[in-house]
Amino acid sequence: MKNLLNRTCVLLCLAQAANACAQASVPQANEPGTNASMTLRTYTNLIQVPVLVLSPQMVPLPPIAEDRFSVSLDGGRGFKPTHVRRQGDDPIDLQILIDATHPESAFLNGLPDAMEKLVPQYIKPQDRVTVYGLDGCKLRRFSPEQSANSMLLKSGVQAALQPIQAADRGHGCATRSMLFDALKYVVTAVANKPGRRVVLLLTNDDDGGALVPIHDLLAQTGVSVFAVAESGKVPRGAPTMVSSVGTGGRQASGIQTITRYAQDDLSTMCEGSGGLLLQTTKGQIAPTLQSFTNIVRGRYIIEFPRSDLFKSGSHAIRIDVKNTSTFLRIASVSFPSADPTVLADPNNVKRAVRMPLPPEPVDAVASPSAPLTTPAPTATAP
Repeated sequence: MKNLLNRTCVLLCLAQAANACAQASVPQANEPGTNASMTLRTYTNLIQVPVLVLSPQMVPLPPIAEDRFSVSLDGGRGFKPTHVRRQGDDPIDLQILIDATHPESAFLNGLPDAMEKLVPQYIKPQDRVTVYGLDGCKLRRFSPEQSANSMLLKSGVQAALQPIQAADRGHGCATRSMLFDALKYVVTAVANKPGRRVVLLLTNDDDGGALVPIHDLLAQTGVSVFAVAESGKVPRGAPTMVSSVGTGGRQASGIQTITRYAQDDLSTMCEGSGGLLLQTTKGQIAPTLQSFTNIVRGRYIIEFPRSDLFKSGSHAIRIDVKNTSTFLRIASVSFPSADPTVLADPNNVKRAVRMPLPPEPVDAVASPSAPLTTPAPTATAP
């Protein structure tokens, strides 16, 4: 059982694109029309993977030394990452989705004040925040994406909560808007934002449908979902078959199907995206939200260079923490494959990438024996 606690696996997806390797282009000094100066061109090849690492009891652990992490790709030999750091104050693109369709959601009492007090200690000025509300009839945006502002955040949350006091929640609608449909819209809206993309979902609902489609969308976009629900209100799930399909890049491929017992569909969805379901009680929403932000900023960013030999498609990654039992969940990421024209340029001076290459074929998914404890997401290139 310990082996299932200290490792997990997700799928990475490569897409063909230019600007994909770190190298220098040096014109020859003896060629006509050139001068003696050197031109240095750099190309992105650093992969950053956000990893949630908690104790088996779901509480933060003391800082973990960098040398205790190891990475393996597509079932290949493990290697040490180039660098490991905490996410810290990296800018976050935070989408807050409030499900206001349930009048019994007493845990939301005090939410506006609790949100206001998150700024600036927990939600930083460099973060971008948007507030959405679902009233059972429509999904509405109550504040545009903007830098964190305590007063605007509070007013947006207050507006989103209004349907809870209304008597006609979801009645008289030509078409009712379901939770997972709303979540799909929010995830798509934030998919191409530059920061660490996170959705905070506050709900007691679990409409039970669309688990597989939303899982695939989260995998393709690399968005992490953290849900907050009232303790005991989220219904228990059932054995769930989850199909994870890579669709990124012109040569993308890869399917992985995993069966697991879901505590509930919300936690399955959250953990599959590298997030978490947090349960709270009436009067405890403020410390729960503070815990949420601490968990997000406490994620580890695992960095390593992408090999020039990687091809477009879905790729599996496994991360281990040596000598530690952990609850570990990995967010999906996407990154460009190497540009063949850049690699073929004779003027390029390439930096050696010392990391084990995955076994052929490189677009295969993880082996069946890989220790998978959550649905393995894929990601597609933006």
